[in-house]
Amino acid sequence: MTRDEALEILHRCVEEYEAMGYHQGLSMALFNMAQIEVRLNDGEGAIRDFGKSLHFARRTKDIPRVARTASLLGYHLTRHDQLGKAKGLIDEALRLYEEHDFDNQKGLMYAIRAYFDARTGDAESARRYVRFAEENPVPDSQPPQGEVLDLVRDALGRAENA
Repeated sequence: MTRDEALEILHRCVEEYEAMGYHQGLSMALFNMAQIEVRLNDGEGAIRDFGKSLHFARRTKDIPRVARTASLLGYHLTRHDQLGKAKGLIDEALRLYEEHDFDNQKGLMYAIRAYFDARTGDAESARRYVRFAEENPVPDSQPPQGEVLDLVRDALGRAENA
């Protein structure tokens, strides 16, 4: 199966779930579509579908999905220089990760926060969150935690050389 075929299946799922009013399934299908769009380098599509997924996750009060989706949406907004939109999402996701003790993904959330802080010029906070991320490794994360930390280090290096 190609990625285009997978996207087509997910599009049909979205249409069916929307018609049925099955918002939890709709949120999951949109989240998966966004993940595929990330891999296809369709940043705008991914941001759009992560945003829709987050809307339905909030409606169904699916806290783990809200935390995960807000973190990834914040990350992709940061990557696309939409820092104003990213801040509230990253703050919300970090709060949820800490309140609900989602330890299995917390290190990635710390890396995303470090990346946002590095991009917005808060080097001290970025370094603190890098340490937290390194203390909480997340194997096989998407995006890869090490890749996000490399982006942090690059952003910090550029800021120091500016």
